[in-house]
Order: sequence, then structure tokens, then C-alpha cells
Amino acid sequence: MEKVISILKRKEVSFFVALLFVLSAVFFSAEEANAQIKYTLVVKIQGDIKEGVAVELSGSKLSTPLTKTTPVSGIVKFLKLAKGTYTVTPTKEGYTFAPETKEIIFKRKKILTATFTATEVPVLEKIGMDNCVTCHKSSTPEVYVNWLKGPHGNFNYFDTSFKNNGYSDFLTPESFTYPTDYTKFIGFPNEAFIEEELIAPEYAGKTADYCLACHGPFSTDNEKVAGLSLVNSSGEIDSANSTQVARPVIGCEMCHGAGSLHKGSPGSVEIPYKDPSASQCGQCHNKNFPEGHLTYHPAGAGGAGDPGVYEAYLASPHAKSLEDDVYASAEKKEVKALCAKCHTDEGARQYKDTDGDYTALVTALDGAANLTDFSAVQCRTCHDAHNTEELLEPATAATETAKARSSQFNTCTNCHQLLDSSDAKITAYHDSTANTTYGSDVRVITDTHFDDPSTTALEGYNIDKDSETACLNCHNQHSGNLTINEQWVESPHGDKGGEAWSHYDWKATNRQSCQKCHTATGFANYVADPATYNAANNDFSHLTGSQNEVLYCNACHTNSAFERRTLSSVTFPSGLTADLGDDSNLCMVCHGGRTSKKDVDTSITSKGEDGHISSFSNIHYLPVAAILFGTDVQGGYEYSGKKYAGLANKFANHEGNLNTCVKCHMRGEDDHKFEPELSDCSKCHTGISDFEDIRPILTPDYDGDGDTEEGLIGEIETLEEKLLAEIKKYTNDIGRFGITYDASAHPYWFKDTDKDGIKDSAVNGTIDPGETTDTVNYTDFNGKMLRAAYNYHTSRKEPCGYIHNHRYIIELLIDSIKDLGGDVSDYVRP
Repeated sequence: MEKVISILKRKEVSFFVALLFVLSAVFFSAEEANAQIKYTLVVKIQGDIKEGVAVELSGSKLSTPLTKTTPVSGIVKFLKLAKGTYTVTPTKEGYTFAPETKEIIFKRKKILTATFTATEVPVLEKIGMDNCVTCHKSSTPEVYVNWLKGPHGNFNYFDTSFKNNGYSDFLTPESFTYPTDYTKFIGFPNEAFIEEELIAPEYAGKTADYCLACHGPFSTDNEKVAGLSLVNSSGEIDSANSTQVARPVIGCEMCHGAGSLHKGSPGSVEIPYKDPSASQCGQCHNKNFPEGHLTYHPAGAGGAGDPGVYEAYLASPHAKSLEDDVYASAEKKEVKALCAKCHTDEGARQYKDTDGDYTALVTALDGAANLTDFSAVQCRTCHDAHNTEELLEPATAATETAKARSSQFNTCTNCHQLLDSSDAKITAYHDSTANTTYGSDVRVITDTHFDDPSTTALEGYNIDKDSETACLNCHNQHSGNLTINEQWVESPHGDKGGEAWSHYDWKATNRQSCQKCHTATGFANYVADPATYNAANNDFSHLTGSQNEVLYCNACHTNSAFERRTLSSVTFPSGLTADLGDDSNLCMVCHGGRTSKKDVDTSITSKGEDGHISSFSNIHYLPVAAILFGTDVQGGYEYSGKKYAGLANKFANHEGNLNTCVKCHMRGEDDHKFEPELSDCSKCHTGISDFEDIRPILTPDYDGDGDTEEGLIGEIETLEEKLLAEIKKYTNDIGRFGITYDASAHPYWFKDTDKDGIKDSAVNGTIDPGETTDTVNYTDFNGKMLRAAYNYHTSRKEPCGYIHNHRYIIELLIDSIKDLGGDVSDYVRP
């Protein structure tokens, strides 16, 4: 029985296995059958075009997309497709399709159809600005007038030397007439004059390929402008006067887009770019701006590093003016009117005449409707689109309580608030003392750009408000980058608390001899033409009361592109000239000292070698260049029969690098702090932790103190001490008044009757406890004393002489000691 049951079980298992095999065979046969099924896709194009449409089919089942072109019927078929999902995309230039793409999924149906409707896109063509003017001169005549006056109209002529590059004021006194010599114009079709007069720039002779991307098209704007009307003395279009010459212009359609469709249906079809945005300006004002144009548009390269105007703008705070806190809600669909005035293009223009301090702005705009149509601050915010030289705000004349203000100053301070109508400092909207919610020192300039005229302190920087470049004198208007400004303010040149800028009222008539270096105005005027410079012509009308200047950016730079002023050489007080061959010549103007050997000799000659010389020759502070060049310019007193070190071979081991002012003081990312980098020196002068540690290999023991490890400054300081002691000894030996020196008080040399090293008081001839001022100047020099005192003072006033020319300093000190009768046998003269 058990055997029978066992056999039955085995049959049962065999049957089950067989059943599974059959079912499996049936299942896989169905899948194989589905895999063999081929699907068909029919694509139909209807509408404005059927033939010639490229139809692309893509999908995961295709290794590469398939493309077919429709015949006259507008129908194409894709056969033998596998089951799956596909995307169909039709394209043809000049047409749009609805829908743009369609997704097809094959499941059960073997044939599917995709239908697209083609719509022809009207072709936009430029029609020439003569067509624009014909229609718009009656409705908006000011647009054409402004365009003609502005740079895009190029309505200006140059002399053949290309030195007269100012726009002609053709509105006064009568309507403009062209000179008979048309060769004075940069004009088409005579583009050869571009090469002749611009001395073959990179675009000379390439007008079709190079110029017409912005100036053109040739046949519409550049030629047809010759037939357009001029403007009469009243500023109105003079239709009877159309004597313009063909020339390269920036026509209407370069900014507004092609106008063919708009002309055909002006009431229903808008011009493509009715209110052009910054991207339209960026078509031409970008990093590819022609170098040859920079002569007449120096800001066209976008500033330092030449990023391009548009590129500089994109990286600027203006392009990012729509900050999170200006929106009315988290959805960011509306901007608060109070914020829109300065954070949007539309608000800036709408509320440009809404002025005042924090309270006035809140009162005027806090309840105003939010802006729903808004964009970031951009080109058209500040510039008139048709005459880019016209800005958002006009200039204003002087009043009884306020100085005149330029258009630029008014435009910038419309948002960057500074002054009220009486020139008093305003409480700006973002002043943290008033605005406890959005107040921030970062958002105001009242704490840095205002100097109280009633105090002797210099609290901030004084802007020349009436200057056409009031703000551009120190700022790049396109990038708004403050990196260099922030470095400069940390430097001695921008230190508003520095003695060099606040010690005296430098604009005063009795300080005219100082203005060349203690005011930005004086320096700029001097560098412009040293030969004819007259301090009496320095204009400080922008300053009031005790206000002073620091050395502003426009002292050394000529424009907002920060191009530098140039000097081919510098004349020193000795009458000798020197040239470092780079921008360092600018530094030497004020760091070359104010006296020289010649002045000392003149003083001695006037009184005699043993006379009583009352005045001391003061080389002045930081005569770095005079020491750097040494005997080449004779800044120190050089004794007869002695040889002195000059600049030659001073930095021979520097291999042409680190051997001028700018090569050492304007390196690295913080170049406008004017600080040299220790790492530049430590590469060769190994082991130093400070500049004062510098001591070249094989340096002798100049001061004879036995210390051959001290830095060069130690050698000089010892010799200074020796010379001062020798001066005092010599004075005593010849029976003259005792003398002492105070480096911090002019005129530095004082009587010391009791010879205790403390200067006398002017009151009773002795120093009483607590007295430090009102002292007696030393007025009893003879020739030897004056020479030695001059060299001592020169060394003290050039604290970095050990770097700039230690040999020259040491030679002056040792020779002075010897001339006074001192023992120099232990010293080593270079």
C-alpha cells in the first residue's frame, strides 16, 4: 500500500511540473508576441505651412533621435516603432507650432496621430530712423532733439588732430551750421577718415564687419541721418534745415528693436523694446567695447580691469537692488512704494521728485500703493535713454543757503541721501537713529561724506557738489565696487584724522605753497601742468568754513575708469630731475622734499660761514624720493670732495622688480593701502619678522658698535644719536646757545639754555615743570651747524631711509659728524 501511495505522489509532482512548464511556455510566448508588434506614428502639420517642416522623434527606445521632413501633404510617418514613450518636436525657421512638443505613449493602439498647427512668425526688419522720426517728431519731438544732442546722435565734430572732442552746443546762439570741411567729421561713407584720424585703430577699414553691429545698418541709419532735420535755437525741429552729414550713429532700432511691424500697425503692434532694459544697452556697452573709443568715452571699458560696462553693472549692487526686505509680502509680487523709490527702476523715476529726510519720505510714501510692475535699478534709471548725458535729476543753482549742485550729484544723492536744501546733513532714511527697523551704516553716506564746516576737525569727505563728476571722481558708477575705496580710507591718503589734512586750513591764502600736496585740488592742478602751476588758481569754492580735503581719488586718477595722471619726470627742489619710468613719478611730487643742498648753501651764503643764521632749512616730512635718488637729486647736504650714493645699483639684486614706489607699495589685493608686503622681502632676506630686521649679507658695522646682527635701521639710529650729541657739543664749544631737537614740533630745533635736553619756554628762558609748548626756536646756526642739523633732520624725517637708500643716509650722517670735528674712526662709510 505504501508503495502505491509513493508512486501516486511521484505522478502528482510530475503533473504539477508539467503544468508549470506549459503555463510558462504560454506566458513567454505572449511577451515575445508583444515584442514583435510594431507601432506607427503619424505626424500631421497644418496651418500656415505644411511642407518642409523638420519633425524630430526622440525616446528611450531610440538610440538616437529620428528626423523626417514633411512633404507637400504635411504628413510624415514613423514606422516599426517599439512599445514605449516618445516626444515629437516640429521646427521650421520663421514659424511657431502649437503645441511646441507632444508626448506619445504606445500601449495597445498600433497607430497613433500627432497633429501640430503652424503659425508664421512675422519677420522683423529695420526700416531706418528716418521712418521713426517721420511719425514721432510731431508727437514726441523732444525724443529726437535729445537723441541728436546726445552721444548716440554723434552730432559733434572734431578737428583733424582729434584734440577737440567736446560736443558742440548747437542750440546757442543760433542754429548749428556745419563747417565747409566735411573731412573734420567721422562720417560714412568716408570711413577711410577713421583710419586717418584715429591712427589706425583695430577697427580701421572694417566698418561692415566691426562697426555696423552697433552703428547701423549702413543703408538706413548711417546714411539716412543725412536727410534728417536739424534743430533751431529754440530747441525745436527745423524741418527746413536738413544739412546733416552721413555718419555712424546709434539709431532708434538698435535699442528699440526692428520697427517694420510697428510701422505697419502702430496702434496694435508695439515696438519690440518700448522701454529698453540694461540688456539692450549691453549689446554694445560690453567687454568688447572698442579700445579706440575710450579716448572719448573713458568709462566705456567698465572700470578697473576692463570688465565692460554691462558686465560691471551685472555685478553691481544696482543690479541686485531688489533685496528681500523691499517686497510687500513673501510672494515677492509687489514692492513697497517707500522702498521702490530707490530699489526699483520704476519707483526711482516715478518718485524722483519726492525728497526729504526719513520723516518726510515716510510721510509721503508709507501709505502709497505698492508697485506691481518693477525691475532692478539699471541704465535707464539714471540716464535719459535718448541722451545718455542727461541724468535723472537736473543741476540746481546756488541759493542763499546752499551751493550749486551738478546733475550727477543730485541724481546720486536722490537715493544716497546726504544734504537738505540748506546744505545741512540730512537724517537719511536708513539712518539707524531714526529707522530702527531698516537702519544701517552700510546704507548711508552721511557718516563718511559730510564735514561739519563749523569745526576744525575733518569728520568726512567734502564732495565738490557742483562738479560734473562729483561722485565719479571717486566711484565707478557702473560697478559700484567699493573695494579700492575701503582700502584707500585705511591709508594715510584717506585718513580724515591725519595731520597732513587737518593740521591747518590748507585752502587759506597763506597756505598756497602747501596746497600742491595737502589738497587733492592742488595736486591735480600741479600734475596737469607743473610748468604753469599757480596755486592762486586752485578753486576751493566747494569748501566752506574750516572744511579741508584729503588726497581724493581724482588727485591721481583722471576719471571713473581710474586712469592715472602722468608725469614724464619730476623736478626736485635742487632743480635736478628724476624719472622712475612708471606711475611712481606721481608719488615723487610730494615725497621729494621741499628743500635741498642748494637751499642750505643759499642760507649760509647770505650770512657767512660763521654768521648767525636764524632760519632752519626744513626738508619736510617723508622725503622718500629725495633719499631714494640720493646724490642724483641732492636732497641731503653733500660735503665737497665726497662721493654719495644715488639710485644706480640700489636694488641691483631685485632684477628689475621691487625697485619703484608702485612696485613695492601697490602690490597684492590691498594695493590702495600703499603698504609694502613683508613677504616680498623675506623671500631673500630670510628670517626677518619685520622690515626693521632687514640687513643684507656682508653689511659692515657702519656705526662701529660691534653689533653685526642688528637691522640697518639700528646702524642709522646709532649714528643719529652720535650726530645729535656732536651738534650739541659743537654748539657748546663755540659758545652759542644750547640746542635741542623735537621731531614732533616745528621748527624742530629749539634753544636749551640749561643744556638739559629740554627746550626752553618762551616765557622765562627756562623749562618749568609741566611746560611743553610756546618754546623758543633756535635761531643761531652757523654754517657747520646748519649743514649737520639739516642732515640730522633729513634722516629723522625719512624713517624708512634704511630701506630706500641706507648708504646715502649713512654717508650724510658720518660726514656731518666729521665736519663738526667728531671722531669717525670707528665708523664704516659706504
